[in-house]
Amino acid sequence: VTDALKQASQLLSRRCQIRLRLVDWVTLPVRDSLCQLPVEPPARRRALDLRAAALKHADPSALALFLLPTSEDTRISWSLVDRSRASACDSPQETRFLARFGSIFFTDLSWDSKPAVGGYERPALLLAHEVLHSLTQRGHPSGAPRGAVMADHVADIGTDVDADWCACALQSPYLRPLP
Repeated sequence: VTDALKQASQLLSRRCQIRLRLVDWVTLPVRDSLCQLPVEPPARRRALDLRAAALKHADPSALALFLLPTSEDTRISWSLVDRSRASACDSPQETRFLARFGSIFFTDLSWDSKPAVGGYERPALLLAHEVLHSLTQRGHPSGAPRGAVMADHVADIGTDVDADWCACALQSPYLRPLP
């Protein structure tokens, strides 16, 4: 995870002047609800919504990264994004979305060793991909070119980051100036 964070930070810093930093690490007990998510998508969604609501942060610059055990769910990483009509680069616009804003979820399959692309391991590219979702509050782009960080499919994720995604991410309320 720390290696993926370093690589994702290098990529985002090089392309967007955004750096990532790990400030805390918490290991959840197995009995925690995040470690026992239902397999069925509707029940899983409800469980994540309830859990995310309980994890509000007073500091809007806190991006939460959760690692979840792999289940039959086919997604291996995702961000919870404000999908309201008012959402844009400066989201969240609606307070009802605040509980879900800024949470990034990965299953352990996300960290499996995959072939590197452009010098970056797949977990780093996935992390950069999900960080951009959280910062820009945009869902998957339609028609993102193969080899782009924001492409829809894991097999298509590369190191190219569109300048528009960077410009949008730089407006995020999550960013804070680094010393």
